[in-house]
Amino acid sequence: MSVPLRTIIVNADDFGQSSIVNRAIVACFDRGLISSATIMANMPGFDEACGMAISSQLTDRIGVHLNLTDGLPLLPELRGNPALCDASGRFRRFRSRLLSKSDRDMIAAEVGAQIQRCRDAGLPLTHADSHQHVHNEPMVFLAIQPVLKQLGIQHLRISRNMDSLPIASTKRIAKSCFNRWIALHGLRGTDYFGTVENFEHFRSSDRLATASVEILTHPSLDQAGNLIDHLDDLPLADRLSAAFGDYGLSSYPVAGGREKSNVRAA
Repeated sequence: MSVPLRTIIVNADDFGQSSIVNRAIVACFDRGLISSATIMANMPGFDEACGMAISSQLTDRIGVHLNLTDGLPLLPELRGNPALCDASGRFRRFRSRLLSKSDRDMIAAEVGAQIQRCRDAGLPLTHADSHQHVHNEPMVFLAIQPVLKQLGIQHLRISRNMDSLPIASTKRIAKSCFNRWIALHGLRGTDYFGTVENFEHFRSSDRLATASVEILTHPSLDQAGNLIDHLDDLPLADRLSAAFGDYGLSSYPVAGGREKSNVRAA
């Protein structure tokens, strides 16, 4: 089920990663700078993030940020798998692109556990994406897509497709094929996915009237308490306001419902 045309979703990744990130994301919601966030179920700030989402009435704007590359797995048995975790039992940042059936089964079980932990904490979950885009790896997607369908996750972030790439480039073709694969499994939400910078170029092409778009951000706070994107340490608030201030933002629809329009701060 795709989201409607003209939908613009600005999603904050890494909710639950730390207290600083949590405070930054809630501040972005309060100021109408974002309309959605995805939470990490295995990270230290998870419980705090859930409490913030509930107290701020944001539970219908939260998806799951599936994590197979950072921290400890929720499932103890996965921590002893050398293909997926290091000697300390923490997720490997990189793993073989060829995973055994046993490895894929463990990934599926971990993803199921992360989704269930979110729901047990009171988050229905509107959609899914993944930390460091690990779901874009074909073997990982093969492992997790049945779990997403079984657990009622209706939307999965597509591969980034808003960059200016040559039509015949291998990278562009690979991304297009992967996005078609997501659509084939009924999980594709938006038509386009990219960064704030991508959107700044994209909107000038007049394609917003016939497309839906998801944009990612990584809010954090600098030492002075200013909003920044923690991937590039650049100021965030003015950038988001300038890019999206003239548009009404929406979030992914809750399963069985409609997308929710964002009420922008005055």
